[in-house]
Amino acid sequence: MKITGERVVSPAGGFNPTWQRHVAGYALCEPFLGPGRVVDLGCGVGHSYHLLDPRETVGVDLDPQVLAGQDRPTVVADMRDLPFPDASFSSIVAVQSLEHVPDPNRTLAEAARVLEPEGVAVFITPNRLTLGRPDEIIDPYHYVEFDDQDLRRLCELWFAEVEVVGLSGSERYLELFREERRTLSRLLRLDPLRLRRLVPRRIRQRLYDALLRAFRSPEDPRAEAIGVDDFELRNGPLDLCLDLVAVCRRPLAPDRGQARSYIAAPACVWCGAAFDGGATKLRGRTICPDCGAATTDPWPSEQELDRAYGSWYRPPSGRRFAFIGDPLLRHTRAALAGRLDQIAPPGPVLDVGAGEGVLIDALTRRGRAATGIERGPRRPDLRLDPIERIDGEWAAVVFWHSLEHLPNPGEAVRHAARILRSGGVIVIAVPNSASLQARAFGDRWLHLDPPLHLVHLSESALCSRLAECGFVVERVSHVRGGQIVIGWLDGLVGTLPGQLGLYQALRRAEARGSVMSPAQRVAALVAGVVLLPLAAVCAAVEIFLGRSGTVCVEARRA
Repeated sequence: MKITGERVVSPAGGFNPTWQRHVAGYALCEPFLGPGRVVDLGCGVGHSYHLLDPRETVGVDLDPQVLAGQDRPTVVADMRDLPFPDASFSSIVAVQSLEHVPDPNRTLAEAARVLEPEGVAVFITPNRLTLGRPDEIIDPYHYVEFDDQDLRRLCELWFAEVEVVGLSGSERYLELFREERRTLSRLLRLDPLRLRRLVPRRIRQRLYDALLRAFRSPEDPRAEAIGVDDFELRNGPLDLCLDLVAVCRRPLAPDRGQARSYIAAPACVWCGAAFDGGATKLRGRTICPDCGAATTDPWPSEQELDRAYGSWYRPPSGRRFAFIGDPLLRHTRAALAGRLDQIAPPGPVLDVGAGEGVLIDALTRRGRAATGIERGPRRPDLRLDPIERIDGEWAAVVFWHSLEHLPNPGEAVRHAARILRSGGVIVIAVPNSASLQARAFGDRWLHLDPPLHLVHLSESALCSRLAECGFVVERVSHVRGGQIVIGWLDGLVGTLPGQLGLYQALRRAEARGSVMSPAQRVAALVAGVVLLPLAAVCAAVEIFLGRSGTVCVEARRA
C-alpha cells in the first residue's frame, strides 16, 4: 500500500518515528480498557490491535482495502454512523482518527451510544498547539484539530467523566520532530498570505504526501532507532505534549447529550431531501446530493441560537459599525428601495429580516407601505412572526441577507410565492457558497458564520428553487449583494499570525461577538488597509468570472 500522509501503513521510507508513535498510542491506552469487546474506530491497517489482546476487537474503517487481511472482525462503516446496537462494547479506542472527520461531535455521540454504561472510551488525537500552527490546519487530511480544552469540551458533551492527559516523546524523538517543524516553517514562509488555501484539498494532499516522502530520509539512523519506549503519558503541561489522550467514562444518554449540544441535521433545509450515504459531510455542514445546498450540521438548538445572537448582534443603540459602516448601510438600503420601486407592482413590501428597519424607512420615504419581520423586533412596524404565518397580498418580498438565517428557508421561498400578488417580485441576496472566496477560505470563510447561517447556497441552488416555486428569474447580479470585498479582506487578514478578525474590528465595541483588545483591533485594521488593494483585485476577478462572494437574484411570480 502506498505511503501517504493520511494513513500509517508501514515504518519504512523514513516513517518509523510516526509508526512507533501510533503503536505507542495503542500500548499506552491499553491499561485504561476493560476486559470485554473493543471497537477500534478508524483502525486503518490494524497495525497494533494485537496489543489489546486478549480482548476481542472489532476494526472499523471507511476503506475496505485497509481492512483486508486483518485477523479479526472488521466492518466497513463511518465512525459517525456505527452499525452496532446500543451498549454493545465495553471499550472504544480511536487512535489518530478523530481529526479526520469534519464533524467529530457525531463520532462522540455514536461512541457514547454503543458504549456500555460502565465502559471506557479513549480518543487519541494530535495536539494542534504542537502539530503545525495553532491558528491553521496544515495537514490537508485533517478537518479539525484540538487543544486540550477543545477536546475536553467536546468529550464532556457526551461523557460525564473525562480525563485528558498528554502523550510526550523522548528527547531523541523531539529532535527529529523539531527538525520537521523547522522545515515546515521554512516552507510556509514562502506563502505569507496563505494562498495555499486556494488550492483544492485533493491537490494539497498529493503535495503533502510528496513533501513527506521527500523530507523523511529512509537512511537516517536516528529515525530507525525510535521505538515504542520513546513515548509516555504525562499529566502536563498539556500545551507541550505531542498528542492528547481523552479517557472518557459514564456515557450520557442520547437525549441528555443532545440537550447539551447540537443535534444532527436529518435532512436538507433547502429541498427537504433526507440525508443518507450520498450526502457530503464537511466541517459544520452537510451538502445535499439532490440540490447542492449545504445545511448547518450539527443543527443548533433554539437556546444555542439565542446565545449566538445575544445582545451584541443588534445592540439597543441600533449602531453596529464604526467609521462609515452605518451610513453606508443606509445608502445601500436607499438604493435597494429605489430598485424595488422600479420593478415591483403597486402594493406593500414585506422585508424578511428587517434588522433595524433601515429598508422600511427608505420605502416609507418613497410613499411605499412596508412591513418587516425580525427576530426580537423593537418597532411597531416589525413583526416577530415567521413568514409562514404572514398572509395578505404583497407586491414584493425581500430576503436581504436573511434567508440564510431562517430555519426553513426552502419553505420560506415557497410561502413567499403564495402571498405575492400576480406579477409580484422576490429579491434575495445571499452569500454564494460557489464563490472563489468560499473556495479560498474554506471553513474560515466569513460568510459561513455558523450557527447564525443555517443554509449555504450557491447561485444555481437558489435559482433552481425559485423556478420550482413558480418564479421566473429576471436578473442575477454578482455586485448588488454587497459584502464581497469584506469577504476577501476578512479572510486575508485572518491568514496572518495573531488570529486577527477584521470584521469584528469594524464593528463597534457593543456590537462585537467577542472581546478584542485595542492592540488586536489596531493590528486588524492596519492589516486591512494594507491588504485592501489585493482584496479589491480578488473581488473584481470573481465578479468578472460570475463567482462572487454574494449573489442577488430578482425573480417575478409567474
